[in-house]
Amino acid sequence: MRTKLLLRVSFLGTNYCGWQPQPACAGSLPSVCETLQAALRRAGVTDGAPVAAGRLDKGVHAMMQVVTVTVRRSAPAVPGPARDAELAAIATRLNEALPADVRVLRALDAHRKAHAMSGAGAKTYTYYAVDGRAGGSDGCRRGCWVLDAPLNMAAMRRAAAAMEGEHDWAALCTAPASQATRRTVASIEVRARRHASLPLLGCLCAPSGGGRCELLPPGSCGACGEGGRESGREGEREGEEGEAGEAGPVLELRFTGGGFLRHQVRRMASLIVAVGTGREPEGTVRLALSAAATAPAAESGDGAEGEA
Repeated sequence: MRTKLLLRVSFLGTNYCGWQPQPACAGSLPSVCETLQAALRRAGVTDGAPVAAGRLDKGVHAMMQVVTVTVRRSAPAVPGPARDAELAAIATRLNEALPADVRVLRALDAHRKAHAMSGAGAKTYTYYAVDGRAGGSDGCRRGCWVLDAPLNMAAMRRAAAAMEGEHDWAALCTAPASQATRRTVASIEVRARRHASLPLLGCLCAPSGGGRCELLPPGSCGACGEGGRESGREGEREGEEGEAGEAGPVLELRFTGGGFLRHQVRRMASLIVAVGTGREPEGTVRLALSAAATAPAAESGDGAEGEA
């Protein structure tokens, strides 16, 4: 009989062309999908292709990507401690077959009709940024978008609020002409955080070559403890929010919605930051969302989502 497994996967996108194979990366970088599929085969789990809740571009990290895969079983799985142990063993075998920058956080049984993409109720994309003028650690630079100007947090929050709700995003995406471009953005959070950490990457405020968090008192950063970088805790995010008028040291932009167009969040983030630095007036947001908009905002230098 055929059934489904749901995998919660975390990965660093630095060495990958994105979730799915990209023609531009053919022969140079693997995709996360291909890497996971090969591990599923080597671990004896399934020969089927994994399906993800959302596609991601080259270089994008995933805190928790939801993936469904079809597997064959001789009999239905019976919930209980024995099955929990089997699922934990599956996750262990997969991690043994995967490179260190792709981790299966958890394996779960799913309904036989489960589909990670069509069944996703909401998707969240997050940008982290740091003021590069202040120096900072290599780890912070590696995990964050580096900015070269101070930010007006109040202006950024107003720009974000103007983007919430249902709009036509034709000017802020790269969707094909045949694709409908109206989408609803449930929420956009703009925060100035004292600290942040990500699964696999660890503390964003510690040197990439080793060392402790540079922002929190000794012993206060869970990600900097022994094994913190490899802890893989689901959606790990620590730290307190700074004052509303402060620019950092870690800026967090968090976008949540039912679905996004290709490069939509990338361009939304770029425009919000451009308003924060004063490079764009606040009115540009409403102009970009109006029918009269003709030019998309400039893209950031870092990767973002690539959902279609």
